[in-house]
This record gives sequence, structure tokens and C-alpha cells, in this order.
Amino acid sequence: MIVVYENACKQAVENEEITKEQAAKVRNYYKGQQKSRKKKEKTKEKHNIIINSLEKMIEDGKFGDETLGSLVENTEDRAMKNMDMEHLQECLGRLSESDRRIIETI
Repeated sequence: MIVVYENACKQAVENEEITKEQAAKVRNYYKGQQKSRKKKEKTKEKHNIIINSLEKMIEDGKFGDETLGSLVENTEDRAMKNMDMEHLQECLGRLSESDRRIIETI
């Protein structure tokens, strides 16, 4: 059980705000919640389930301005530029080495 709740229950019992039975119910509830969380985590690991959250992705550095863009940047324009660059790279890949060098020089 979380130490904060354990201490709160002890203090409440000492101050006679709750009974020992009520504290036991709180303790059992939190223990059950912990078991449930652990069971869900084991199931996720067993079945290789990954749940991503935006906060976690930002924290890990896997999601940021380069992924989201910025508020001042037009997302459609950026997507079109990316598509154009991909098409250009594809076309350059079809050229001979000497022709590619000429175009890259220009």
C-alpha cells in the first residue's frame, strides 16, 4: 500500500476518525489495486502490448517539434515539401552518376 495512505490510515485510527476495520478496508482496496496494476503490466509484457502517451514520447525525446511541427508552420505546406523532396530523391536516383553530379552542381 502507498506509504502516504498507510500513514494517513494509522493517524486517522489514532485520532479515532475511522475504525480499524475501515482502515483495513482501505488497505485491502489499495492492495487489490496494486495487484490489478501488476497483473495488467504482466499481461502487457506477455503479449508485447505497448501503450504510448504523448507525455512519455516527449519525455523520451521521440516526439517533438520535428514531429508535430510548430504553430506558425503550415502542416500541409510541410507535407507537400516532404513529398516533393522524396520525389526529387527518387528522380535523382534514376540518373547516372555524371548526370546527378551536374544537377547537384547547379
